Amino acid sequence: MTLNFRHSVVICTQSRTGDLLTLINSIESLASSTQLEIIVVENSGDKNQYNLLATKLEQYKNTLNITILIGSPGLTRSRNLALAKITEGIVHFVDDDLIMISDYFEVADKHFKDKPDLAGIAPYIDSPVVNGSTNKLQSKVKSICIKHLNLEGKLTRSGRAFWLVNPNQTIEVDWLPGCSMSYRFELIGDLRFSECLEKGPLGGYALGEDVDFSSSMKEKGGLEAIGGVTVIHKLALNNRRNWQLMDEGIGRWLAYLQRTKPKLVNKNVVFTFLILDSIKIQLANVNAIFKKDKKHRKSLRRLRSYKAEVLNPTLIK
Repeated sequence: MTLNFRHSVVICTQSRTGDLLTLINSIESLASSTQLEIIVVENSGDKNQYNLLATKLEQYKNTLNITILIGSPGLTRSRNLALAKITEGIVHFVDDDLIMISDYFEVADKHFKDKPDLAGIAPYIDSPVVNGSTNKLQSKVKSICIKHLNLEGKLTRSGRAFWLVNPNQTIEVDWLPGCSMSYRFELIGDLRFSECLEKGPLGGYALGEDVDFSSSMKEKGGLEAIGGVTVIHKLALNNRRNWQLMDEGIGRWLAYLQRTKPKLVNKNVVFTFLILDSIKIQLANVNAIFKKDKKHRKSLRRLRSYKAEVLNPTLIK
């Protein structure tokens, strides 16, 4: 495989060695170029975990160029740490529970070569969760609505971001999903992932960091979803914030978005969306109460936290 650019694959991982090895095996099957490097950041900050991971990755020393860094808990901090080690080419940020099944590096390389003003791209993502739902019927309805309303790849005034339904189309988009997104390094410049997004109820999980970073990159060049290239996002269950806890961080994320990118979102639209969403959650919690599901009853307080954080963006420091 001959590439026009140097490609750096950044993988941040914590306690998912099996998933990480599956991802690296899939990369190894696609890429044999000396112009490709893999930077693995061990997120836990634990030296023992770092040493264990380094031992596991020894098996690739003759086939892949892998650098292992020891980071600290927090995705944005770990990605920034990796960015400091890169000097040129194309940067691919991928989750550790991804599987690459297409000739992604060759396609990405050609795409960036043919479009010199392009800032970033992403493939079609085959995932068990489609637009945030594990319910097949609900996912189907959402996909139809997204397609009909022309919302594919759009960041709406409510702060909601939608991804793709059609895996074969190449279209311009407003944002790129964090599980698999690629950028032209020279256009990144001094831009970094916002580490303040790791504060709050998610305990280090930076909800919305992909929308924040990619929408900033869009100001420097175009963003595209490229057709004909698919990756699988398994959404590994171990060491993943539960959806309920993530829901409680949405208010903080939207408050941050309102403060930092006021031209992209509308406060009134955001708050209306949050009220409607909270009503939906509270109805779901009525059902949870009858089923004695204590875990989901915690989200009854979401509306109050939404109101406080969206109407008072200074809470985001």
